Amino acid sequence: MDSIGSLLGNTPTPLPEVGIIKNYVLKKYGQKVGVISHKNHFTIICPSAALAGTLRMELLRIQKEFESDASLSVRIGQI
Repeated sequence: MDSIGSLLGNTPTPLPEVGIIKNYVLKKYGQKVGVISHKNHFTIICPSAALAGTLRMELLRIQKEFESDASLSVRIGQI
């Protein structure tokens, strides 16, 4: 049986794009967001509808920021 320490030690490292997206939103809007990464897709989770609407208009700019072909989507939810 595995110990708790060995189970918690096997957490995957986040992709650099996740940090870039979070820092972009934090610097520009002063809000924390969550980012879920999939194979070739990132979902930005916003705490408010106003921020989500604003970010939807900036998806192309955010994509150019981290220079990736991965698609982006925005949803409203808890971080």
